[in-house]
Amino acid sequence: MNHKKSLFGSFLVSLLFGSILLYVSYHGAIHTDEGWSFSEAYYSSKGLAFYTDFFSHRLPLNSYLLGHWFQAFDDDFFSARMFSVFFGTLAIMVLSYVIFRITKSVWASLISI
Repeated sequence: MNHKKSLFGSFLVSLLFGSILLYVSYHGAIHTDEGWSFSEAYYSSKGLAFYTDFFSHRLPLNSYLLGHWFQAFDDDFFSARMFSVFFGTLAIMVLSYVIFRITKSVWASLISI
Protein backbone atom coordinates (compact mmCIF):
# COMPACT_ATOMS: atom_id res chain seq x y z
CA MET A 1 0.00 0.00 0.00
CA ASN A 2 2.83 2.41 0.83
CA HIS A 3 4.47 1.74 -2.55
CA LYS A 4 1.24 2.69 -4.34
CA LYS A 5 1.05 5.97 -2.41
CA SER A 6 4.60 6.97 -3.34
CA LEU A 7 4.01 5.97 -6.98
CA PHE A 8 0.80 8.00 -7.07
CA GLY A 9 2.55 10.99 -5.47
CA SER A 10 5.34 10.79 -8.03
CA PHE A 11 2.76 10.66 -10.80
CA LEU A 12 0.96 13.75 -9.47
CA VAL A 13 4.21 15.72 -9.16
CA SER A 14 5.22 14.73 -12.70
CA LEU A 15 1.77 15.67 -14.02
CA LEU A 16 1.89 19.05 -12.29
CA PHE A 17 5.42 19.79 -13.56
CA GLY A 18 4.52 18.69 -17.08
CA SER A 19 1.39 20.81 -17.19
CA ILE A 20 3.27 23.90 -15.96
CA LEU A 21 5.98 23.30 -18.56
CA LEU A 22 3.39 22.91 -21.33
CA TYR A 23 1.55 26.06 -20.26
CA VAL A 24 4.72 28.16 -20.13
CA SER A 25 6.07 26.84 -23.42
CA TYR A 26 2.72 27.32 -25.20
CA HIS A 27 2.42 30.94 -24.13
CA GLY A 28 6.04 31.72 -25.03
CA ALA A 29 7.23 32.83 -21.62
CA ILE A 30 10.56 31.01 -21.94
CA HIS A 31 13.63 33.09 -22.84
CA THR A 32 12.01 36.23 -24.15
CA ASP A 33 15.42 37.87 -24.65
CA GLU A 34 16.80 34.99 -26.70
CA GLY A 35 17.74 37.15 -29.68
CA TRP A 36 19.80 39.45 -27.47
CA SER A 37 21.70 36.48 -26.07
CA PHE A 38 22.36 35.08 -29.55
CA SER A 39 23.60 38.41 -30.85
CA GLU A 40 26.01 38.70 -27.90
CA ALA A 41 27.33 35.21 -28.65
CA TYR A 42 27.64 36.05 -32.35
CA TYR A 43 29.66 39.19 -31.60
CA SER A 44 31.83 37.22 -29.20
CA SER A 45 32.46 34.54 -31.84
CA LYS A 46 33.65 37.26 -34.25
CA GLY A 47 36.25 38.51 -31.74
CA LEU A 48 34.48 41.52 -30.25
CA ALA A 49 34.95 42.14 -26.52
CA PHE A 50 32.14 42.37 -23.99
CA TYR A 51 31.45 45.79 -22.43
CA THR A 52 33.95 47.58 -24.69
CA ASP A 53 32.95 46.77 -28.27
CA PHE A 54 29.27 46.19 -27.53
CA PHE A 55 26.87 46.55 -24.61
CA SER A 56 26.05 43.48 -22.55
CA HIS A 57 23.51 43.69 -19.75
CA ARG A 58 24.42 40.42 -18.00
CA LEU A 59 27.47 38.41 -17.07
CA PRO A 60 29.16 37.13 -20.23
CA LEU A 61 29.83 33.47 -19.35
CA ASN A 62 26.85 32.02 -21.25
CA SER A 63 27.39 34.28 -24.26
CA TYR A 64 31.14 33.59 -24.21
CA LEU A 65 30.62 29.81 -24.17
CA LEU A 66 27.93 30.08 -26.83
CA GLY A 67 30.30 32.18 -28.94
CA HIS A 68 32.89 29.42 -28.82
CA TRP A 69 30.13 26.94 -29.66
CA PHE A 70 29.32 29.09 -32.72
CA GLN A 71 32.98 29.00 -33.76
CA ALA A 72 33.10 25.21 -33.43
CA PHE A 73 29.82 24.46 -35.18
CA ASP A 74 27.66 27.06 -36.92
CA ASP A 75 26.11 30.39 -35.96
CA ASP A 76 22.44 29.63 -36.56
CA PHE A 77 19.47 29.16 -34.24
CA PHE A 78 19.57 25.36 -34.47
CA SER A 79 23.16 25.28 -33.26
CA ALA A 80 22.31 27.66 -30.43
CA ARG A 81 19.42 25.42 -29.40
CA MET A 82 21.71 22.37 -29.43
CA PHE A 83 24.04 24.25 -27.06
CA SER A 84 21.16 24.59 -24.60
CA VAL A 85 20.08 20.98 -25.11
CA PHE A 86 23.62 19.69 -24.59
CA PHE A 87 24.32 21.59 -21.39
CA GLY A 88 20.79 21.02 -20.07
CA THR A 89 21.17 17.28 -20.55
CA LEU A 90 24.62 17.38 -18.98
CA ALA A 91 23.24 19.27 -15.96
CA ILE A 92 20.43 16.73 -15.51
CA MET A 93 22.89 13.84 -15.69
CA VAL A 94 25.25 15.43 -13.15
CA LEU A 95 22.38 16.29 -10.80
CA SER A 96 20.95 12.79 -10.86
CA TYR A 97 24.43 11.28 -10.35
CA VAL A 98 25.12 13.52 -7.35
CA ILE A 99 21.75 12.67 -5.81
CA PHE A 100 22.39 8.97 -6.42
CA ARG A 101 25.79 9.24 -4.70
CA ILE A 102 24.24 11.01 -1.71
CA THR A 103 21.15 8.83 -1.27
CA LYS A 104 22.30 5.52 -2.83
CA SER A 105 18.80 5.27 -4.33
CA VAL A 106 18.05 4.98 -8.03
CA TRP A 107 14.48 6.14 -7.45
CA ALA A 108 15.63 9.34 -5.75
CA SER A 109 17.94 10.13 -8.65
CA LEU A 110 15.16 9.49 -11.17
CA ILE A 111 12.67 11.63 -9.26
CA SER A 112 15.21 14.46 -9.08
CA ILE A 113 15.06 14.79 -12.84
